[in-house]
Amino acid sequence: MIAPHLRRALLLVAATLLASHGLRTARAGDGPPPPDATETSRLTLTTERVIVFKDGYALFSKVGTATADAAGRVFTDAAPTNAVLGTVWATSEAKKVIGLRSETVTKVERRERKGVALTPLELLRANVGRDVTVDFTREGVASLAGRLLSILEAPPKAPDAPGETPALDAPPGRDVRGLDPTGGAYAALVLTSGATQVFPIAEVRTVSGRDLVTEVVRAEEITTRARRLTMDLGADAAGKAQTVRLLYFTDGMRWIPTYRVGGGLVTDAELALQGEVINQAEDVDGAALDLVVGVPAFRFKDVGSPLTLESVLRGTLARVAPQVMAQQMVSNRLSNAFGNDRGSFEEVERAGATALETAPELATEASQDLFLYGVGKVTLGRGARATYPLWQSTTPLRHLYTMDVQVVRNYQSGEHSYRSAKHSIAEDSRPSRATGSSPVWHELELGNGSPLPWTTGAALILKDGVPLGQDLLPYTAPGSKSLLPMTVAVDLRGKYEEQELRREPNVLKWSGSTFSRVSKKGTLTLRSSRKEPSPVRVTLAIGGSVEAAGEGGVVRLNDLRSEDWASGSAWSVNNHSDVTWELTLAPGETKTLEITFSFYVQ
Repeated sequence: MIAPHLRRALLLVAATLLASHGLRTARAGDGPPPPDATETSRLTLTTERVIVFKDGYALFSKVGTATADAAGRVFTDAAPTNAVLGTVWATSEAKKVIGLRSETVTKVERRERKGVALTPLELLRANVGRDVTVDFTREGVASLAGRLLSILEAPPKAPDAPGETPALDAPPGRDVRGLDPTGGAYAALVLTSGATQVFPIAEVRTVSGRDLVTEVVRAEEITTRARRLTMDLGADAAGKAQTVRLLYFTDGMRWIPTYRVGGGLVTDAELALQGEVINQAEDVDGAALDLVVGVPAFRFKDVGSPLTLESVLRGTLARVAPQVMAQQMVSNRLSNAFGNDRGSFEEVERAGATALETAPELATEASQDLFLYGVGKVTLGRGARATYPLWQSTTPLRHLYTMDVQVVRNYQSGEHSYRSAKHSIAEDSRPSRATGSSPVWHELELGNGSPLPWTTGAALILKDGVPLGQDLLPYTAPGSKSLLPMTVAVDLRGKYEEQELRREPNVLKWSGSTFSRVSKKGTLTLRSSRKEPSPVRVTLAIGGSVEAAGEGGVVRLNDLRSEDWASGSAWSVNNHSDVTWELTLAPGETKTLEITFSFYVQ
């Protein structure tokens, strides 16, 4: 509940904001509605197309037809509720941009309904002017007989009476207010003797009479508040049928790509993609649905358009009562990841051709740096979820074993520990000591030889119906390859060790600190227990400068990286080195890979 003084402050600020944006809230008694705002000028908007992005936003395109009023305007009460700043656009059939005005229109109607009298008060109201006999609950009080003169009550409170909630404080919707008179504690009866008797209604036990009425008419006031979006097509359009298209970008709808990798998994794999769509925005009925690979740059996507009144009020609450809005700020958005932090890679080399089996009704099109999967026309209500198959493909496959070592070092002693670069998906992510082991991962190298890009998504791996694992398939452009981690290999073992060669004290002064240079030899050992040859890729990420790498290792010297060091400032004077080996282990073979490197410690 919001305190009355805070609510008044909110209303004042909201009214100021609405006025500053040129918005108007129309209420009963504020004056006549816009000229000729009849039902013939009302647009019935139909959603033509919805373009859904993975980060929780969607672009809605709608169309509607109506006859413009005398001023050349049409309107709709189905305006967007939370559009992004700068994305609400309306165009005419001639593709001319149309001016828009957003307002809240309040309509008040009176309705009467018949029903059974449920209380003594209602029963007495229904029989005013009739001859009745009234019995009371108190002992010793005699019955009264005569003509019921009246109920002592006042007219119902006016809608704007103190304590009533003004329309601006309520969101668009429909409220029903009973129009029962106030008071009603006493009734007046003209006795047969001619005297008038007033009695308390709360003490009435029974009411009887020859022509007693047991039905009552209940009056109600129905207040409907609608968000109205008026579109000005110009005086030339007055009285003519007009087709208008409305476009806006809003949150609440997203899609999540999920893959299934199956088949024999020997030299190729059956790859299938489906889109899992979550709709929390609005009802979609028979509209074309497109799912986008890629995320456009919308700088103001977290800023609501002033044409959507709800966003203005939400902004008001965020400024006036941040403690209220803080409880509603929950965000769980899945964004596209175009880099692969789990050892995957891309190559310029063309992958093998694939037999792409796209459903006949599936249409695809490229747009700028984005790619659209056309699903076709769908119906999906707000709050519903659905999956849509997008394509199936046979893709080339190569089994690859990877050992990715990431060394972390103490900035003073130079002591090291290491872990797998895939520690986020390994069962044990704790750094290993020099005598420990590093997991070797069994991965699938998949080549995208189709004309369609693979977007980042969860991939389930099945072999002959048996699940082997699940991981993240990264974005893969046509003609590129990616690695999909499957499981830790049980028949390949690896470890990393270091041996200090020399230590040279006080060789470097930097930013007021003195550093020593330590030279070491690093050794990576791999042992295979497999009965088949094993293609292996080994990568080593280490702080310092690698001078030499045996067995054809490729060294890449990079800029400093703070994650190479457990703490301290030693990272600021050290390079970072990446070393990669590509080799094949024979059955039962043990391979030793050596590097020499140096680094500075404080």
